[in-house]
Amino acid sequence: MERVIPVFIDSQCLRSLVTSALEVYNRETNGALIGKLSVRKIRGKRRRVMSIKDIYVYQTDIRKPSEVYHGNISAYKRVLNSLRSMKMNIVGGYHSHAFPYNCSRLSADDILFAEEEMEAINKSRYHANLSRWLEILLSLRKWESKKKHRTGWEIKKLSKKLRVIVATSERIKYDVFVSAYWITFMDGKPRVREARVFTPWVV
Repeated sequence: MERVIPVFIDSQCLRSLVTSALEVYNRETNGALIGKLSVRKIRGKRRRVMSIKDIYVYQTDIRKPSEVYHGNISAYKRVLNSLRSMKMNIVGGYHSHAFPYNCSRLSADDILFAEEEMEAINKSRYHANLSRWLEILLSLRKWESKKKHRTGWEIKKLSKKLRVIVATSERIKYDVFVSAYWITFMDGKPRVREARVFTPWVV
């Protein structure tokens, strides 16, 4: 069986991903992943990974509690052409699910949206010729506590996901589960495989 390529999210990029999801907590965020294949040392071994270097949040998207879509197609095309001109390589996208909206996995609509995104990029002047799509999912849950705690954040490595806990005030915390999925389309049928997610703090 073909090995699932792990995903390595740079430290600043992880901060940006989490913040963009928390900004619109009760709606879905949406954006592009900028990255490239590289070799990183993980758990003492050199591994081929998809390294995510940057993200771009689609500012004109229409965001709702359980869906997000491009609100201005002309603006979306300008983004693609701008990223291409600046030699920023799109490898996929990311979005968020606020609890309880399908927090643990990609929905059928998510997979359809990824297919449409890949087709749009391949047909545009971006000329990416993507054969697969990487989708990062940020699953969010807000916790309110009667007991005070310190503000700050921590990262925990799960089997494949990352768990990021952000305490934004003395009584409010957010749980953010970061998952990554490779999506390929063969004969019109999607194949979704979850990848292991790493970051410099947990390698």
